[in-house]
Amino acid sequence: TYDYNVIAHSYSDQNPTFIVDLPNSQTLVEKIIIYPRQDGQYGRYSQMAVKIDNNYCEAPQNMDADMIEVNKEKGIIFQCNGTIGSVITVENGNYHLQIAEVVAFGSGHKFVSVFDSASGNHFDKSVDLTTLIRLP
Repeated sequence: TYDYNVIAHSYSDQNPTFIVDLPNSQTLVEKIIIYPRQDGQYGRYSQMAVKIDNNYCEAPQNMDADMIEVNKEKGIIFQCNGTIGSVITVENGNYHLQIAEVVAFGSGHKFVSVFDSASGNHFDKSVDLTTLIRLP
């Protein structure tokens, strides 16, 4: 089980971004889930936006602090509706960016980006959904 209290945290609160390279320039993305910090600061997600290349995905849920806290373990969902691209960019207006995990779904694959606090790096991995086992 991943420890969602380990997060990537931006240095600045002035238009921070988190960038994830997708496997290739023609990666189809249906949905992205951002797992937030689990121990507070939920109001910092109100300006969060996610895009594939230059195409913004839609957040179907309200982005206020109460909604983020209620759904913190399920993550913040962004619908990308089959957008094709090579890069996921997470933006956060004028709040620090705090991300535990980015998960992208599309074209039969789940693409995961996880931050490693020990090295300060994030790691990307494409997972074939036909072999993915979900634990309750």
